[in-house]
Amino acid sequence: MTAALDDRPEGFRRVAQALAERGHAHAPLWLDASARTSQEAADALGVAVGQIAKSVIFRRRADARAVLVVTSGDRRVDESKVAAITGALGRADAEFVKAKTGFS
Repeated sequence: MTAALDDRPEGFRRVAQALAERGHAHAPLWLDASARTSQEAADALGVAVGQIAKSVIFRRRADARAVLVVTSGDRRVDESKVAAITGALGRADAEFVKAKTGFS
């Protein structure tokens, strides 16, 4: 499950570096298995889905800015609560997410 950092995608390396620079106690783990859902990630790691942090990207309607929400893998994001803080939101398609974050 681990390999040299140079063997990992650029986005993974950026996240690992940012965590290390901030003194975070844990480096990110690279999964050899697909983990497109919180359940897949939990299964691959042998943990409960609620122990997984998932990220959800929205598109802010006012300026097309990406809004990142990180939540527990077993929870749904309440868009109305997020919109109360950020302004009106829309769905972010795969192309928008890749363009704004660099991640698929």
